[in-house]
Amino acid sequence: MEDDFTYDVFLSHSSKDKAIVREVAARLRKNGLRVWLDECEIRPGDSIPTKIEEGLEHSRVLVLCMSKNAFGADWVKLESHTFRFRDPLNRERRFVPLRLDDAPIKGFLQQFRYINWHPEHTEQEHDELIEACRPSARPVASEDSWPSERFDFDHVPEVGCSVLGREDDLRFLDEAWENETLNVACLVAGGGVGKTALVRKWLDGMRAHRYARAERGYGWSFYSQGIGDRVVSSEAFIDRALRTWFDDKSMADSSYSPWDKGRRLAQHVQRDRCLLILDGLEPLQSSFSDDRGRIHDLAIASLVEHLAEKNPGLCVITTRESVPDLRGRSHTIQNDLEQISDQTGGEILRASVVKGTDQQLQQLTRDFGNHALAISLIGAFLAGQHVTNAANIPDLPTAKDTERSAWRAIMAIMSQLQDPTQLQIARLLGLFDRPATAADVEFLRSKTSIPGLTHLLGEGSWTPHVANLRRLRLLLPESRCNRNGIDAHPVVRAYFRSELKKDQTVWRQANAHLFDHFASVPKTHRPDEFGDMEPLYRAIDHGCHAERYQEAFEVLEDRLRRGDEHHTFFRGFLGAERTAIGRFFTRPWTDVVEGDLEPSSQAWLLNEAGSILRVTGHFEDALSPIRRSIDMYEEQGDYTHASRSTATLVNVYMLMGKLEDARNWALKAVVYVDKSQSIKERIAKYSFTSRVFWYLGRHEEARAWIHKADALQSKAQDADQLRNGLHETIWCEELSDEEEWDDVASKMEDVLQWLPVSNKRSRALVLSTLGLAKFFLGKWDEGRMNLDWGIHVYRETGRQDELPRVLLARARCRISTGAFESAREDLKESMEIALRFGMRLYEADVSLEYARLLLAERMPDRSAAQENLANVKRIIEETGYRRLSKELDRLTERAG
Repeated sequence: MEDDFTYDVFLSHSSKDKAIVREVAARLRKNGLRVWLDECEIRPGDSIPTKIEEGLEHSRVLVLCMSKNAFGADWVKLESHTFRFRDPLNRERRFVPLRLDDAPIKGFLQQFRYINWHPEHTEQEHDELIEACRPSARPVASEDSWPSERFDFDHVPEVGCSVLGREDDLRFLDEAWENETLNVACLVAGGGVGKTALVRKWLDGMRAHRYARAERGYGWSFYSQGIGDRVVSSEAFIDRALRTWFDDKSMADSSYSPWDKGRRLAQHVQRDRCLLILDGLEPLQSSFSDDRGRIHDLAIASLVEHLAEKNPGLCVITTRESVPDLRGRSHTIQNDLEQISDQTGGEILRASVVKGTDQQLQQLTRDFGNHALAISLIGAFLAGQHVTNAANIPDLPTAKDTERSAWRAIMAIMSQLQDPTQLQIARLLGLFDRPATAADVEFLRSKTSIPGLTHLLGEGSWTPHVANLRRLRLLLPESRCNRNGIDAHPVVRAYFRSELKKDQTVWRQANAHLFDHFASVPKTHRPDEFGDMEPLYRAIDHGCHAERYQEAFEVLEDRLRRGDEHHTFFRGFLGAERTAIGRFFTRPWTDVVEGDLEPSSQAWLLNEAGSILRVTGHFEDALSPIRRSIDMYEEQGDYTHASRSTATLVNVYMLMGKLEDARNWALKAVVYVDKSQSIKERIAKYSFTSRVFWYLGRHEEARAWIHKADALQSKAQDADQLRNGLHETIWCEELSDEEEWDDVASKMEDVLQWLPVSNKRSRALVLSTLGLAKFFLGKWDEGRMNLDWGIHVYRETGRQDELPRVLLARARCRISTGAFESAREDLKESMEIALRFGMRLYEADVSLEYARLLLAERMPDRSAAQENLANVKRIIEETGYRRLSKELDRLTERAG
């Protein structure tokens, strides 16, 4: 973002071109641009590499001055590569090649459009450079005109509840918008209390005032993607927001982690005074007692966290659960909506033409729990009638308190609904956990005939039946983003789902039809874009409800995961993956369904559930499914997969800092893998076991395991076919601790020659380890390039569980060259990840590097360094992470 950059332009050039580059700098400065030029920024006594590193880090545009002289200069080549690696998508920062003479352009530079700066060329090309270096122009909405395409609230539904008596709550939103120091406002209340109706009413007022100085405005409702405690994800929202609202197709299509995508979306929102509505957030919040309300969806957690820190506009959240992620943040506020008053309820009923005295109407309001949705439904039911006609509506003692009053009102309406077609349309709502589109409706009307549910839907006109259900408020008004579709308030939808499931034959049959329908929607068997994949995720949901578990599993495993490719996993669709796998659990994440699901499929689902929970930081939740998958694989005699699941479990325990548990399970993995007779798997597990012992500080045992793995590989006839990078990477991690940099560099360079480009995780770890080695061998330029590229490649894996490892490698190198601010950025992100997910070992690693940084600064802060070292010592004592003991002693001595 522009505000975060000290310089607009960094001029990368050969010193032999200094005269013409000074002319370029003067022209840019004359047009108000801040220019980094070495002769102006590097003073006698300054470290040249450090000053260049800082200049690159804090510049928004790199202008590469290309010439015969420049193409022979190593520094210029380094600067251009380094800058591009910082933002490969070329969105937050820009890379602009400037041609100074006729020297041939070679290599990677040929793919970029360049600008000429020849003396004989026109002022038009000079102006082109200036425009390329300016911040992107952003039109500001005025009171007279605003661009409607920059406002999209169609995905926030009209829910049909009255907002009478909500004047104070509307005023709360007005004041939140006008308060420029407020970043996030949260409305909290139970289902049907009127949160969404309140926001819609407020948006109508904002629109009438041309959105009151807002430059952008967007809204999304998550309630449509889940009921109750269903496992859901934010992928559809993130994909639309990046792809359509902000035209960031590169990030939408990337395999960056959900956290990175949420952060990128926050950066887009932060550029303008944007009004962002996140409605019905509760499906993305935890329902477990120990972290109730915490946002478990990483993309939304990242978005909300970054907007809470900085937001020139306002993010409005509505939810049934308070959001602990916002507690203690000074620029956020929460408003707990109360049930409507007796008087307001009476006014709502009176507005619905219900007859009776004020006392009678207010008593009816109390009888229905002062629940806004229930009173609105009762108003529709009694329209034109006397209030006493509600006396015979039965109670529902078994319903949930949050649903009881509304369900009673729905039952009353249904008891008077005589038209059989309208009854079927209403019941149809129970099949969907989101709005039913026109295509969904057309399929059910024309392609199915389920007695009691769809056999009347194809007869006659559909429109008058839908209109009457909307009048009765069982259906919501038609949405602009879902023409000819149908939708209902989630509480209404939950009622019909409950009713429909009472007839399991009809329930399964209807879901079977929808499974076949959604499975056939994508034009290709294995679609690539998330929008094309979404019907397959919906097919899995309906397939599980139809108890066609094996077929639903095959859609997930073959068409989405693509077998061993793990396609959607590596594309970063972790939320959707978690949701899809969750459909196969009767209780997340302990009981997997059985039915027609093959035992091997059950074990696969258990292990994959644990793997996704691991990489998204839900370590405690991951333990149970992984352990159960190990048991199942062992029962099936599948020792290869048993060893792999065990290795996953070891990884979880290591991330949690439970190293003794990790050691015990690592030895079990060896037992399983030895039974499998797979040499490749044995090499991997021996190496993995070595890492556990190394972390425990038991170095001799660690070396014994690594040498055992090395011997197994070197003696195998097909040794080259057995190589996967894990063995060498773990060995080099241990060699790095011993600072045997020559061996590390040699091994890692060898691995890069044969490691497949598709294996991004391994390549990222190899690149960061190689970069570290080259840096300490004095090859700073190559080392820096390897480190930057390794971090970029790792971000493309969509994972965060090992991201601190590659960030820490770069931070250590930056500390050694005095680039302290850049090092702090890496350490800050690493510590945020470690603390967010409870990664104790990484917390110790980061604290150690913080101490190293504090002691290396010109004015060492020994007190702060000692605090960080004390934290390292405490974690070592609690976890057994004695790998750090030697370095801890060295830094403790330096700290005094």
